[in-house]
Amino acid sequence: MKALLIGGSGFIGSHLVDVLCAHGHQVRVLSRQPGHGYAPAAAVEQVIGDAANAALLDTALAGVDVVYHLASASVPLTAEQDMIGNVQQNLFPTLTILDAMVRRGVARLIFFSSGGTVYGPACRLPIAEDHPTDPIGAHGVAKLMIEKYIHLYAHRHQLEYQILRVANAYGERQNPTGKQGIIGVAMHRLLRREPLEIWGDGSSVRDYIYVGDVARAALLAATNPRPQAILNIGSGVGTALSDLLRQIERLGEWPLRLCFSPAKPHDVPIQVLDIHRARQELGWQPTTTLAVGLERTWRWMARAWMLRQSA
Repeated sequence: MKALLIGGSGFIGSHLVDVLCAHGHQVRVLSRQPGHGYAPAAAVEQVIGDAANAALLDTALAGVDVVYHLASASVPLTAEQDMIGNVQQNLFPTLTILDAMVRRGVARLIFFSSGGTVYGPACRLPIAEDHPTDPIGAHGVAKLMIEKYIHLYAHRHQLEYQILRVANAYGERQNPTGKQGIIGVAMHRLLRREPLEIWGDGSSVRDYIYVGDVARAALLAATNPRPQAILNIGSGVGTALSDLLRQIERLGEWPLRLCFSPAKPHDVPIQVLDIHRARQELGWQPTTTLAVGLERTWRWMARAWMLRQSA
């Protein structure tokens, strides 16, 4: 199998590259810039450019069997700050990708959606794929729009797709200074002994999934015989933010200093995914507990911190 990863130099994409290569697949990565601090296997083809460039896409799709669409130009906070830009930078390039796939005859797409935002406030727990999709944030609305366009192209052009609604992924290589990913940010602040801003009172519950488990699910999705599937990819376990931060504190040698701010209007109080369908269709099961995943992430973060300090 030859796979094109659009946005494959990012956090989840880099782990997926490793998994695909380990299983003997050919990999081509299209991204706007090379990954920072990550060097993929020498056999990985790298194409630098924008997915909105139709001519570049035509070249990148040559000989490809499956496309992984991981590219995202926004996170929940930035999507709220610029809703027009969120649509322009995420929806429009996706339509360019879909058009290019039709032209080149590439029939299989795996899209990374958001299990944390597309559903909106939970009507029932855990949240299954047939739960109402009523997002209360711009990020979730844009992800859902992309899902609907993918379904439209599947209807008109026989596109086979898998939509992975991923919960809160964490692990090695996540940007610790970004605006998404509380685990990486909290560990970074703990190492630097800097305060950590918390939106809300710490009672919000989230489903945290280790990035290695996400990459394995994405690998299996490429051969899922059901051509049009929406699958939740999470741990199936909810963890309160306050409990999560206590676990992170135990990994360090001093406590986190917390600063509390009002909750954001686009945040839901609880989000835990039902992963029964992914188990059934992919034969997939998350194997990394939160405790083990946090320890791995902490070791990576602490090692990177020490290297920067000694440089």
